[in-house]
Amino acid sequence: MANFKDNSGKDWQLTIDVNALRRVKEGTSVDLMRILEPDFLMELGNDVITLVGVLWSVVELQADRAGITPEDFGASLTGESLDNATSALIDGIADFFPPNRALILRKIKAKADQTVDQATAQILEILDKQPPAMFGEQSTNTQA
Repeated sequence: MANFKDNSGKDWQLTIDVNALRRVKEGTSVDLMRILEPDFLMELGNDVITLVGVLWSVVELQADRAGITPEDFGASLTGESLDNATSALIDGIADFFPPNRALILRKIKAKADQTVDQATAQILEILDKQPPAMFGEQSTNTQA
């Protein structure tokens, strides 16, 4: 079972079953069974409002029991917790699939994570080589 912690430290279980898929589709119009289609993950990842809506639809029953509103849930997801929730969502969907499709999805996730790590390293390297003036920073080198 996939899980993640939100910014307040609450642990959420992401169980993907037919009922969760139905709640997601009814609540957000997102069909999670499209996850293996090209660009699906990119589109979902680029629309944080829909992504949080999908996550809410999956955990809604837990949230109701805990007295947590959709607004509270959304506010508890930023930065690392949102990234972890996204990763857990993919893991939960993989757990739902038959083994062969789960293997494909896990491989896609691993490659995507690797690509993001490599791109981040490359961007940081490029930025480190740029002069401070390029970013509007004042030079500390003053002439008298």
